[in-house]
Amino acid sequence: MENWAQENLLSYLKPVETSWQPQDFLPETKDEDRFYEQVKELRDRTKEIPDDYFVVLVGDMITEEALPTYQTVMNTLDGAKDETGVSLTPWAVWLRAWTAEENRHGDLLNKYLYLSGRVDTRHVEKTIQYLIGSGMDTKYENNPYNGYIYTSFQERATFISHANTAKLATTYGDTTLAKICGTIAADEKRHEMAYTRIVEKLFEIDPDGTVQALASMMRKRITMPAQLMHDGRDDNLFDHYAAVAQRIGVYTATDYAGILEFLLRRWEVEKLGMGLSGEGRRAQDYLCTLPQRIRRLEERADDRVKQKNQMAMAMDRIVFSPSSYVYRPCQARGSRSSRVSMASTIRSATTEVTNGRKLYIPPREVHVQVKHSMPPQKLEIFKSLEGWADETLLTYLKPVEKSWQPTDFLPEPESEGFYDQVKELRERCKELPDDYFVVLVGDMITEEALPTYQTMLNTLDGVRDETGASPTPWAIWTRAWTAEENRHGDLLNKYLYLSGRVDMRQIEKTIQYLIGSGMDPKTENNPYLGFIYTSFQERATFISHGNTARLAKDRGDLKLAQICGTIAADERRHETAYTKIVEKLFEIDPDGTILGLADMMKKKISMPAHLMYDGQDDNLFEHFSTVAQRLGVYTAKDYADILEFLVERWNVETLTDLSSEGHRAQDFVCGLPARIRKIEERAQGRAKEAAKNIPFSWIFGRNIRA
Repeated sequence: MENWAQENLLSYLKPVETSWQPQDFLPETKDEDRFYEQVKELRDRTKEIPDDYFVVLVGDMITEEALPTYQTVMNTLDGAKDETGVSLTPWAVWLRAWTAEENRHGDLLNKYLYLSGRVDTRHVEKTIQYLIGSGMDTKYENNPYNGYIYTSFQERATFISHANTAKLATTYGDTTLAKICGTIAADEKRHEMAYTRIVEKLFEIDPDGTVQALASMMRKRITMPAQLMHDGRDDNLFDHYAAVAQRIGVYTATDYAGILEFLLRRWEVEKLGMGLSGEGRRAQDYLCTLPQRIRRLEERADDRVKQKNQMAMAMDRIVFSPSSYVYRPCQARGSRSSRVSMASTIRSATTEVTNGRKLYIPPREVHVQVKHSMPPQKLEIFKSLEGWADETLLTYLKPVEKSWQPTDFLPEPESEGFYDQVKELRERCKELPDDYFVVLVGDMITEEALPTYQTMLNTLDGVRDETGASPTPWAIWTRAWTAEENRHGDLLNKYLYLSGRVDMRQIEKTIQYLIGSGMDPKTENNPYLGFIYTSFQERATFISHGNTARLAKDRGDLKLAQICGTIAADERRHETAYTKIVEKLFEIDPDGTILGLADMMKKKISMPAHLMYDGQDDNLFEHFSTVAQRLGVYTAKDYADILEFLVERWNVETLTDLSSEGHRAQDFVCGLPARIRKIEERAQGRAKEAAKNIPFSWIFGRNIRA
């Protein structure tokens, strides 16, 4: 079906250049007086909106913000995976670009709710961290039939939910919020059409297998993406939120039955005839009578609700089944029932050609992609390390209740001093030069492409999260690591927005391009290579954020210095965890590990944002990196220093019992830092001669020496 997907599926994607961005709907920060005026207008509009609406809107936003989970879960589907992070199959292109489109939803709702001052932002941020750390259990079984049926249902549910929040916002008089929710709903409708087309094609090719898969998913019941929602207090938070959504008519059990009826008509399930087995006909009969049965159950449940005023408990039996046991970061929790939810999230992409560029295919050629390079017999090593990972690796995670949240460092939107705090932030930022902001924006964009990084880690054989909620320590680590890292981009994004120093729309475009392009770490689905890569990268990120903290302090912005320093501390802790994994691999399999290290260094460690693009500068990443080098934020010297640090950390020079190939790899790696430094000295001389002024769209097109 790849040719079909290329011609049909990708046509549902919009080019980034013609796509909306969050900044289109938010107060403009460049003009300070206008910003305060627009925020006041926003707050005046939201004053008329009742609390129960905000409960639902926050739940919607939290669901959208768990985006890394959804890309990862979609990438568990056999036959439709992005196996490398930059696969050029239409399934992979769609998945990355879908994620890039949907990424805007959570960002926009998050900022709007923050500016409204109507919600406890810190508790919202905690809930997001818990949810990403928990994952989701969709019962896909790695089966693309099941997966695309689920996403068809969920996109329809999300379309209905956002459309209803738009209607209510109009009723309450907030036309801007209505436009926001309506715009998001339009995205979800377009994505729904794409996913239902896939299932329609499956019915055409394999009606028997597809109708059985549809019956199987409906028997298991469609669980909502945020079913494991938790805020550290309410063990039934999802149930309570879903009951409010039901009560105010945002998403109801009636909608559940209506979606099933819609899909049965869309796929003409009643008309299926020739080609069905006996089991297929039984599945067909079950499906065609199911909406009516759901409605009868709903009517009885409504009667009980009226008598007992306990709608959430009644709806549970109609629509959703109890969720399975899922580990929460640093806190094991038992099963909780999942009830009527209002939101689903699934992400989308763009491959139209503009100026000869296929917009969601990486703008540079990627190397010939090697897959599954680790010998199968070595899978047992990672299985045997699960006990060690449980006892050692997971100790590097912090409990959510003890973790910092972005709000801890930002102006308090609910306080009377909010405007004064924003003014102080902007005054501090006036002392920072443009080139510093270029580097800080580049760092933030890198952090915001987080869905790509979780998905990349889940390409590694032997350690991937096979279901989206796997209880293995490797899967728990990846989810909780993602949940911790998610705060970094969120915090830097809001700080830069409030500063008024940057062009947020251009930044948001760059983020959309980057997530759509993916990344090419050359890790070959090989956990040896993958954990070597992450060890190097986490140290590089620690150094980079540490240096932006130092520069902010030197310029007098102590709050920004604290922000960058706090993020650097997270990166350092994560670096320690990843280097411990590789240290253990050197202990168990020194020859295989040294060969992996040499292989990664020969290919060179590519930075996560190396496919960065803003729609204008084909060499944006190189120009950003050059400014970072000139400011001393991250340099070629740092690259050599990191390698030297890791060689010493892993005692590479003292390794024994190596094969002849292993000894050659050892010699290569140990001599490499000195070679890199010599090359860097020559390169620096050439760079000074070739320096020129480069316009950066992130700072309104102003020129920077690069």
